[in-house]
Amino acid sequence: IRRPPRSTLSSSSAASDVYKRQILNSSDLKRRDTNKIKEIKSKLREFKKFIKDNFKYVGENFAHEARSIHYDPKNKKNRFDRSAFALSKLDEILIQHDINLGIEAINRFETDLINTADEAISLAKASKSQNIGVLLDTFHLNIEEKDIKSAIIKAGNNLKHFHISENDRGVPGSGHIPWNEVKTGLKSINYNNWIVAEMFVSSGNPASSDLNIWRDIEQNQTKAAEEALNFMRKSF
Repeated sequence: IRRPPRSTLSSSSAASDVYKRQILNSSDLKRRDTNKIKEIKSKLREFKKFIKDNFKYVGENFAHEARSIHYDPKNKKNRFDRSAFALSKLDEILIQHDINLGIEAINRFETDLINTADEAISLAKASKSQNIGVLLDTFHLNIEEKDIKSAIIKAGNNLKHFHISENDRGVPGSGHIPWNEVKTGLKSINYNNWIVAEMFVSSGNPASSDLNIWRDIEQNQTKAAEEALNFMRKSF
């Protein structure tokens, strides 16, 4: 999939982000179990059908967060290896359905497995699947990376999907994310896939407590979406 015309906020992107969390959780990728791998493949087919049935403008990329149910740093190497093994078993179905899967690097407060671009790249490569790469997100990059531009450039052709939001998960351009570095990094690798605004701006909805959103980051959700879209059109 290539980026939609000039950074469009897509309802299909937002919905697929929500749906992927419902059908793919990281425990699936941490069990070296044949039946579980079959289940993951079934869920990939289910995801594909869901997107085709519900949205007119869709792509073939989606991403999975390497979110842990619990923190277990002492067994990180074993968990990493088991994740790579499970992911490797998806290669056939990913190729068959022309799906690219991105492993998202998540900040240390939400997981201990994949925090940095380096770790996401390593897991993608360990899967030995050309259809598995990484997803980077400016919110997480801002927490974990010393140099956001370098992290993006290092991802290179492995970058399958890109999320943007501000340092507080609000409207991009309203905080202190170094957007010039972000734009330079993406331009340096000739990135031409999805750029999606993934903001979490309101407390009190089902996802809020999962992501520690305890206050309204932005007061008006519609205005926040409009401002994010304007920022994207001007910037990318």
